[in-house]
Amino acid sequence: MLEYNILYVDDEEANLNSLKSLFRRKFNIITAISGQEGLNILATQPIHLIIADQRMPNMTGVEFLKKVKEKWPEIKYILLTGFYDNEVIKEAVNDVGIFWYINKPFNNDQLEHIINQALESFNSAKLLKESEEKFRGVFNSIPDGYVRRNLQGNIVMASPSVLDIAGYTPDELINDKIEKFFVDPQVPEKIVQKLSKNGGTLSIETEVFKKDGSIITISSSAKLFYDDAGNPLGVESVFRDITDKKRAEKALKESEEKFKGVFNSLIDVFIRRDFEHKGVMTSPSIFEVTGYEIEDIVGQDISKYFADPQKPEWIKQYLLENRGVQTIEFELYKKDGTIITVSSNAKVYYDSDDNPIGIESVFRDVTRQKIAEEALKESKERYQSLSDASFEAIFISEKGVCVEQNALAEKMFGYTLLEAVGRKGTDWIIPEDREMVMNKMLAGDDSEAYETTALRKDGSTFPAEIQARMMPIKGRGVRVTALNDITERKKAEHKLKESEEKFKTLVTNTEEIIYMIAKDGTFLLSEGKGLEKLGLKGGEVEGQSVYDLYKDLPELLDKMNLAFSGETIIMEHEVGDIWFKSWYTPHFDQAGEIIGLLGLAINITEQKQAESKNLEYQKRLKALTAELTLTEEKQRKQIASDLHDHVGQFMASSRLQLLAINEGMESKDILLTLQDISGDLSQGIKAIRTAIFDLSTPQLNEIGLFAAISDWTEEKIELKHGIKIHLSGDDQIYPLEENTRILLFRSIRELLINVVKHAKATEVNVEIREKSGNLEITIEDNGVGFASNHETRSKKNYGLGIFSIEERLSDLGGSINIDSSKKGTKVKLKLSLADLDPMLNL
Repeated sequence: MLEYNILYVDDEEANLNSLKSLFRRKFNIITAISGQEGLNILATQPIHLIIADQRMPNMTGVEFLKKVKEKWPEIKYILLTGFYDNEVIKEAVNDVGIFWYINKPFNNDQLEHIINQALESFNSAKLLKESEEKFRGVFNSIPDGYVRRNLQGNIVMASPSVLDIAGYTPDELINDKIEKFFVDPQVPEKIVQKLSKNGGTLSIETEVFKKDGSIITISSSAKLFYDDAGNPLGVESVFRDITDKKRAEKALKESEEKFKGVFNSLIDVFIRRDFEHKGVMTSPSIFEVTGYEIEDIVGQDISKYFADPQKPEWIKQYLLENRGVQTIEFELYKKDGTIITVSSNAKVYYDSDDNPIGIESVFRDVTRQKIAEEALKESKERYQSLSDASFEAIFISEKGVCVEQNALAEKMFGYTLLEAVGRKGTDWIIPEDREMVMNKMLAGDDSEAYETTALRKDGSTFPAEIQARMMPIKGRGVRVTALNDITERKKAEHKLKESEEKFKTLVTNTEEIIYMIAKDGTFLLSEGKGLEKLGLKGGEVEGQSVYDLYKDLPELLDKMNLAFSGETIIMEHEVGDIWFKSWYTPHFDQAGEIIGLLGLAINITEQKQAESKNLEYQKRLKALTAELTLTEEKQRKQIASDLHDHVGQFMASSRLQLLAINEGMESKDILLTLQDISGDLSQGIKAIRTAIFDLSTPQLNEIGLFAAISDWTEEKIELKHGIKIHLSGDDQIYPLEENTRILLFRSIRELLINVVKHAKATEVNVEIREKSGNLEITIEDNGVGFASNHETRSKKNYGLGIFSIEERLSDLGGSINIDSSKKGTKVKLKLSLADLDPMLNL
């Protein structure tokens, strides 16, 4: 590497001469006998690598390198020291950032190897920086448009040149759908399909919309881009406006004819292209190198043959900025789709007026050479990436001494690479475990993971898991050890143990019964104080089958089988004289397969007994309510009978006597007085009759329900309130017990009174009819309607109330149906004439 300048600074002239003589044929060595002289040399010529001795008068090696770093930070540094000083090494690494340090006396081969690595590192950093700067410059200045989109069609990147071509700024395109800009919106999807099938670069011509709505024809080169694992992420394409393409192609074809056949004997490939990257001329050797025919090049956009679609434009800009012949390397697609690396000598060519019009170049295939170089580089990078990306600390040791560690090992233990190299592998283990670890290493049985306690640089410890194996590297056997911090796992195991103890205590002392059943029906768990009611102890039935224990409870077994099929079952069942409410739910494994049942049973015997008593109380309450109603009606009837038989008869008799006296008297005054008395008695009789009718309708017991309703509605509804009543149906005496007739009459009367009070109706249709052994009574008005749901009815108060009517009909085995809307209300009472409970009619 004679093209690089290496400055060696040492206060011993013999060392300077020795090193310069040793490497005179391999490196360009420049010497300085002090740090100050070295600074003077740096001010006059470029230096790429500095080798400095630490122990020098006036200015130590580290002091000298600190001054160098302030002005020339890109230079790589190697520090020589005759005595190991940990603090000096730390200062050199942390404050200067030395590439390496070497102890004197040094091994010549080792020093040469480290120099080569340092120069290679310097060159890589320089090339990377130049590459990034060139890429940014090319990307921002290329006239062709560049667009990258993901597989969903969303634009994720666009070059500034898109503004000149289509009128859109990059910000206007980001996250937008690519297909909206194509005249044929199916083109983007077709491109993805072709690239996914064939790979490589796809060149197409198509039409797109500009921002102003006009249409242009573009030539586009597209290819898939991938992630590090080789999975396609999307499509990137370079395109240009080729609306005038035909005219340009014709001119290029004429130019080609002038020079055809000139380069037929060339071994390397000659190619000439214009600044639009269309081929103008090429030598026949293009076929031998790439497989393309001349017609594949001339007149074609050759940028599509570049693996990097931005490269042609970058080459153009680079050559315009750097006159003369320039050597450039890039990748091309061969006709069979393979990629080759070529080394090209290229320059700009000019017209007669010295105007640049294109590029001409001679290139050759250097693929094999590049593959060898890249393989070595990728191997190193892969090793480092895998090592640093590991979730474990990785150590490589030789004969028990560390020679390499990954980044996580440094973070986990606190030793830098320089501190770790040369230490014994057992230094990372607490003293009391070192003999055990060493014995496993010597016996070669550490390929299976085992646990130990690790020791950090600061003296702190943590539980660790170790696994190691021997591997050959460069013909030498080395041990690769993976060490994993299992602190969190140990905490989790401790918490799990505590949780299991808490769970055991919980299920053992719970008042319920908790159980687990395997898929074959075997009890795996049976705990809880509730087992005592069954005469069992916790765990007593574990290992037994539910099919044996519950063989006399087939309904219970059927429910369990439903739970085994995936349902969650809640049921109440009786075991002996004890009632339980049980929950059965499927127990799934991580794969989602049912492996058993989880269950909970609660003793609800007291609840069931309370429910039974409550039902009995409800039944008795209904009976008492009915009895109270009937007693009230009988009392009304008795009062009415008394009024009729005594008061009514008396007043009627008095009236007859007065009439008799009236017939025998002549005095006009007596006659008038008697007439007044007679009139008053007549009104009294009428009032008594009305009271009798209100208390108990005589017709109800004498001529039946239909006639009683007819008389009552005529007098109490039509005459009194002016509401027209239309009564229809069967005017007959139905086979009803007296109490049933009374309850039905009062129900109809209450419904009609509700119409008067609330419905604002003008007409009511009442139908009483026998149908199929049932007595059906329908009351329909033309009023405003009201809420008909059961909850609302039960909360309203309409005297006897619809809710009360519903309950009493239910006791008689009947029903009530209400259909209410804004146009009125229709109520239907239905009662079986055959199924009346005689007890309710007593």
